[in-house]
Amino acid sequence: MLLGLTFFQERCLPAAEMMDLQPELEWYMLPFLVDFMIEVHSQFRMSPATLHLALNLINRYVSRRIVFKKHYQLVGCAALWIAAKFEDAKDKVPTVRELRNMCVNAYEDDMFVQMEGHVLSTLNWEIGSVQTCEAFAEHQISRLRGQHGHVDCRLIHLTRFFLDLSLFAREFLAFKPSQVASASVALSRHIVGSQQFMQHRHSEEEIDCVELLLTKMSSASAILRRKYTNKLVHNVTSVVDEFLAQAARKEFQQSTPPSSARLECPSPRLSDVKTPDLHIQLPDTPPHTPITAATVPLIKKPSYFVNGAGLPTPPADDDNKKVHILPNEFTRGTYGRSESFISDSRHEQVIEPQEEDMDTEYGSEDEEMTYSDEEDLDYEFESEEEEDEVMMMDHRPIPPRIVLAPVV
Repeated sequence: MLLGLTFFQERCLPAAEMMDLQPELEWYMLPFLVDFMIEVHSQFRMSPATLHLALNLINRYVSRRIVFKKHYQLVGCAALWIAAKFEDAKDKVPTVRELRNMCVNAYEDDMFVQMEGHVLSTLNWEIGSVQTCEAFAEHQISRLRGQHGHVDCRLIHLTRFFLDLSLFAREFLAFKPSQVASASVALSRHIVGSQQFMQHRHSEEEIDCVELLLTKMSSASAILRRKYTNKLVHNVTSVVDEFLAQAARKEFQQSTPPSSARLECPSPRLSDVKTPDLHIQLPDTPPHTPITAATVPLIKKPSYFVNGAGLPTPPADDDNKKVHILPNEFTRGTYGRSESFISDSRHEQVIEPQEEDMDTEYGSEDEEMTYSDEEDLDYEFESEEEEDEVMMMDHRPIPPRIVLAPVV
């Protein structure tokens, strides 16, 4: 019987290289389709062989026909409908209306019937001769039951967990269904503890498949994990999580040596520390010059103008163009808000005197002051030379002043 299964398995295998040539479909879409089919499969309580047969029909159809993205789910529903009619009882086969509700009315009723006929004609109605990995796993478990008389239920459901996990990735299409089944059973027996995994009993392809299953365990789909969390399947998800945690602890212990085996590094002695030789040529240090009164240069203090605020202000430059900043925090408040600028007296704005309020009351008549702009003050010079000297002083250039700018 096993020879017959091995012979027929190579006749109905999908071609991953042809599936790569699809113009719209990508491999990241396959896990979404498998999640959808697992939900429909679990809702109608179909047999495990139905799911694997439906995925085989989908992959074989995509290997031969161009499928658009909008019809990918329709192909999945038609393949599951065909597999359910072949494997399950009549009460477990969904109707067209139920399939349409599962697809949220994305397709019409006639489209499911039309796609069913198109899939069957494309695959030449080859359904009964398809040998999936589920069939090989059932055969191996039956053989173990005959040898030992009893098989742990966790082993059966854990094997199905790995078989369903192989439906999500393209890498598993490189293995034959018999190799995926043997790897799933061997890994399940190792996790359950019934038998350790021995590499010399398996082929290289089966060992590679086991390693691939180990890498995909931690990234299993949430829908797949939820399917195997039920008590009816002995909560296989918790068994997988416990195995992953145990493997992580073992790997951590191997990478970290025990405290007793750690070598304590003794503290180095000062005599053992050697100063490294520096091959850097430094310039010669000039001779030291004693500090005396003759060696210290005389620093002339610059002359300062006193501004209206009563603080010293740096002198103006010779070109009368440089602006000096005066940090006057004592009279203007915040530091940096007051600044001084140089203004030429020739271009200086004339500030008109403010008129005195005429309503001001004085204590006596003596305090009253009168001002007359028309009053001329005559000054008599003693000589003509003194008068000429005063007239020359009037024509001398007036040095610039530093005026404090108002605070903005």
